[in-house]
Amino acid sequence: MYGFMHQALIHWLKQLPDGKDVLESIFTDLDIQGPLDDFFRHYSDAQTMLFLDLASKATGHKVEECMFEAGKVSMGTFVRNGYEPVLRTLGKDFFTMLTNLDSLHDNFLSAFPEMKVPLLQPERNPDDSMSIHYYSQRRGLAPFMMGALKSAAKMLYDLDIDIHHRLKRDKDHDHDVFHVFMDPSGFPDGLSASTDDEKMATAQLDATMTNRLFPWHFAVDKDMRIISLGKHLASRMKKDCVGMHADKLFRIARPIDATWDFEDMRARCDKPFLFVTNPKRMLSAEEYSAMLTERHQQRQLHLLKQTNRAHLEEAETAKEVQLPSMVDVSKPHVRLVVNEAAEEDRNEPDADAQSQTDEERSLVCPMSRRFDALSAPSLANTSGSTSRRSSLDALEQNSRYIRKPTHIKLHGEIVYDEAKQVLLFVGNPLVQSLEELNKQGIDLADMPIHCHGREVLYSAMCQAVSASNSNQVEAKLADLDRSMIEVQEKKEQIDALLSSILPENVANALASGQVPPAETYENVTVLFSDIVGFTSISSEVPSLEVMDMLHELFLKFDDLADKHGCYKVETIGDAYMVTAGCPEECEDHALRIAHLAIDMARVAQTVTSPLDGEPIRIRVGLHSGPLMAGVVGRARPRYCLFGDTVNVASRMESNGLPGCIQVTYRFLRCLPHDHDLRIAPRGRLEIKGKGTIKTFLLLGRSASEAPPLLPEDEGTDELSEELRMIRAHHQMRQALQAREHLKSLAKDEHASRGRTPRYSHFSRSAFSTSNALNDYV
Repeated sequence: MYGFMHQALIHWLKQLPDGKDVLESIFTDLDIQGPLDDFFRHYSDAQTMLFLDLASKATGHKVEECMFEAGKVSMGTFVRNGYEPVLRTLGKDFFTMLTNLDSLHDNFLSAFPEMKVPLLQPERNPDDSMSIHYYSQRRGLAPFMMGALKSAAKMLYDLDIDIHHRLKRDKDHDHDVFHVFMDPSGFPDGLSASTDDEKMATAQLDATMTNRLFPWHFAVDKDMRIISLGKHLASRMKKDCVGMHADKLFRIARPIDATWDFEDMRARCDKPFLFVTNPKRMLSAEEYSAMLTERHQQRQLHLLKQTNRAHLEEAETAKEVQLPSMVDVSKPHVRLVVNEAAEEDRNEPDADAQSQTDEERSLVCPMSRRFDALSAPSLANTSGSTSRRSSLDALEQNSRYIRKPTHIKLHGEIVYDEAKQVLLFVGNPLVQSLEELNKQGIDLADMPIHCHGREVLYSAMCQAVSASNSNQVEAKLADLDRSMIEVQEKKEQIDALLSSILPENVANALASGQVPPAETYENVTVLFSDIVGFTSISSEVPSLEVMDMLHELFLKFDDLADKHGCYKVETIGDAYMVTAGCPEECEDHALRIAHLAIDMARVAQTVTSPLDGEPIRIRVGLHSGPLMAGVVGRARPRYCLFGDTVNVASRMESNGLPGCIQVTYRFLRCLPHDHDLRIAPRGRLEIKGKGTIKTFLLLGRSASEAPPLLPEDEGTDELSEELRMIRAHHQMRQALQAREHLKSLAKDEHASRGRTPRYSHFSRSAFSTSNALNDYV
């Protein structure tokens, strides 16, 4: 099935509230290469039915409901593809349009060669309703056709119709029947030519003129015997077919339910007919061409003999008149040869005359010949009315006949001559390609000028070329769309990569070929961190393991930086640099960096050192103040920070304590008054290039149950008295928690044995440690 149903279905789904999401899920499940809504592309029936099933499951509608809704918007699909003017030419009213729709389908075959055209036969009921007989080689598409008819009536004729599925196709019925209720304006108005107008037609055609105007006609009597054949049909018959039953020569392709019955055909005189010739009775294109060649050669030979005979007669007359006494009787063979040649020429059958006789035999016409002159025997009635095949079988077989390029298809109408009681078919071959023209042995000269058969052929061929070009253009556009999508995806990947390396505004400026100027930021907090003992790790551990450790650690740091809204500047070796307030300014830059530093110190303990398997410890330094930032370099440009703030933050990290976060007083002043941080003074440090600086340690958050970030026992002399008190208090709490835990374990153990608990030496040691700490505090 071609893509117009897919287009209609997609258009309907897009109108639903969640249509976009539904379509995305359907496209994923369909897995069809290329576009799903190519109007000129032929999709398999399995693909179309799968599309309908997925749409039914996604929307909760039945498959029949999906088809009906898609049919209601299908006319818009044809309009968008430029077929509205063609559809409007089918008739001035809805009924006439349906009557002529089959002819449009025939012409569509050149653009849609794989199309299995349906057949629609409208009938006007006595109550001014309409019955539409719908024949299709595909089952289950009646709801779509009902929706399409409703859409066509509204869009083309502004007609609201009420359509019902009166009779469904099943084992007892070979087609569907729709019952339509509509305004009487949907039917023809019944106006016709007046009697005075008809009286002006006084021409009476003889056989020669009829044969010239309608060379593809045939006429039948009441017994459906052939009484007249047009010259182009007669010349292609293997033998004289006048007197034969019509079904021996032709097959009725349309109307689908028409039979070789005189009254049945007479009742359909206002309907278009399509006949297909019987190849068993017809000469093939090769045989017909050979026959024409032979006739041409015989005619040329006959003309040559006539010319020779005239020359001989002239010579003989000249001899008898001018030299009668000089005739040598001793050489009678000269005169005898002449006479024998003349006699032979006289006895030679006249090929042209014979050919003319054959042609005259085909000039039998019901308009000018007596029909009682026929003495052909009466043939047995082999009418199609006695056939018990279903119309569906006939439709499929007719479709196969129509698609064979060697079968001549005659499209036209049947006229009833009441005075002579005959039916006359007047039509012309329906050819839509050069291939059909050649395989049927038809020349353009065989098409009468008045029938516009040549123009129809040209139009069909142009339409086929246009459809082919359209398919190619659609394919190229689809390839271009896919390429554009790939380019866009690559661009997004590159932009994301640049944004991960450089600030977004800087990356955009560089992508446009500009170098952004350096900028000054007044309120920025800078964080530096490094790994304790990294020199030993890198010197004693294989480089690959060191890289794996750094990758694991820095990935976690990156996630934390994104979480807290900070900007990662760079990593150099084991050093990690982050800022807040630059390149995007913010008021809470110090608090953001503080929360990030606490989480970094804790998450570092989840990564083990490849040197000894112990958790990694880091040093962190923070400082706040103004700085300048900008891009440095053209090849592999870097976003660099400059200023005293960066230097001080780096000194805070390098002079910090393992596992601790060291900050400056300037950083504390940038924190909001209601911050939730625990901070203790460390003391004054001598910083190279800065002199003595008062420093502090960031221990964590006040409401957190996690242990504070305190230094180990070494380096206690460098700590302030307050930090010593905090550390001692923390150690005491740890000892008490251990004591309570051991008491609980001992109690559970002795309870299970039924004895009074006694504390082990380990628990006594814990008590003594807690007592000593208590005395120290």
